[in-house]
Amino acid sequence: PHWHSEGMFGKGLISYPHGLWIDAENNVWVTDTQSNVMATAGGATPPKPAIPAGAQVLKFSPTGRLLLRLGTPGIYGNDETHFSQPFDVVTDSKGNIYVADAHDSPPVNNRIVKYDRTGKFIKAWNSCHPSYARQIDCSHSIEIDSQDRIFVANRANNQIDIFDTEGKRLAVWPHFGKPTGLYIDRRTDTLYVADSQSSLASGFQKGTHIGSAKTGVVTAF
Repeated sequence: PHWHSEGMFGKGLISYPHGLWIDAENNVWVTDTQSNVMATAGGATPPKPAIPAGAQVLKFSPTGRLLLRLGTPGIYGNDETHFSQPFDVVTDSKGNIYVADAHDSPPVNNRIVKYDRTGKFIKAWNSCHPSYARQIDCSHSIEIDSQDRIFVANRANNQIDIFDTEGKRLAVWPHFGKPTGLYIDRRTDTLYVADSQSSLASGFQKGTHIGSAKTGVVTAF
């Protein structure tokens, strides 16, 4: 079907949409990954845009009204008000916000950033453990289960990392392939893991691995 203008929103505000989240109030969150102001690695500085975008997280109402902006549009950074290249976003049962801030190309922060429901910075923690072979792309997607545990797709190191809401690492699951995207049905805690990069040499096939977010048992492919 053809979409009419009233069925779209965010035009002119978003440079590189990467992650999407629908919260309990049906608000739409978008991670806008790449800056349209600063050049990425190996690229030339682009012309100055009319409206800076990228390196931000946007919260829209169900009808497309901009309700909240995290980050500084178009500008990379690693403090409370800047992101490197935000991958994905979720909110917990209290409305706290968690942003996976690390793309697979520089600049990278390799962190999860936590804000309260109003957008006030609370804390950040490193999503790349010192023991990991690859210190990049450790948080390509995030999800949250019925217990408010944060599931992080550590695509570079072929595993899922699970944290509590304060950043304590609770578990590492290396048996869901090379996780690119995560989804948890919080009614049943069924975990769906999209694997778009595995090869048979790694012991996994590309596809969707399905299992329990409670036990970690894989039940289907």
